[in-house]
Amino acid sequence: MKFDPRTKLFFLLGCAIITALAAEITYLSVLIIVIAIIGTLSGEIKFSLILSLIYFSLMYVWTHYIVLIDNSLSILFSAWMTLVYKVYPSTMMAIIMIKTTKVSEFISAMRKLRLPDSFIITFAMMLRYIPTLKENWGYIKDSMKLREIRSSFIGFLKSPSLFIECLYTPLLISASNAIDELTIAAVTRGIENPGKKTSLIQIKFRIVDYIVLLAEGILIFYAIVR
Repeated sequence: MKFDPRTKLFFLLGCAIITALAAEITYLSVLIIVIAIIGTLSGEIKFSLILSLIYFSLMYVWTHYIVLIDNSLSILFSAWMTLVYKVYPSTMMAIIMIKTTKVSEFISAMRKLRLPDSFIITFAMMLRYIPTLKENWGYIKDSMKLREIRSSFIGFLKSPSLFIECLYTPLLISASNAIDELTIAAVTRGIENPGKKTSLIQIKFRIVDYIVLLAEGILIFYAIVR
């Protein structure tokens, strides 16, 4: 099922508002379930299920075991979990949004919202670069394996200078080259043209989008008046 990119953006903003207003774990768990349903309907069934299971497993361990322990470890874990359950819904929704939406759809949605071109161009460049970064990261890790250098935290502890030289230096150089290539491609496509932009991607709100936004509105209203 295809959701309008604007629906996902509005729901992501709503997640941030809800987590800021609501403090109950039960209420945020309902939000996680709604996000999982959106991800499942968008085609990310396995991903949504795994993230939901991780969240509820952490909540179960925290509420049934950790909080019953009266020591410094319990306090430390509780502080960490407080941050997790506040950030987790927005992070989960953001990942689902990026995985299920093409860059061209994002651009069309942001132009519909009449956002400034400076923001749209920066956002599009960032999204275009993510797959390139992932690909280059894999190549660099394979090269490190050939030199018998571990690309893990243990490898960093064993030899920090060599780790940085073999991993982060080529990664930064490849990032610089990729950004240059993306910039050239964008200029070639006329991104600097001040005229009105057109797009083959036609986006519009459907019934499912209104249902999702209504559900978000109910959650926000309850978070405010609870």
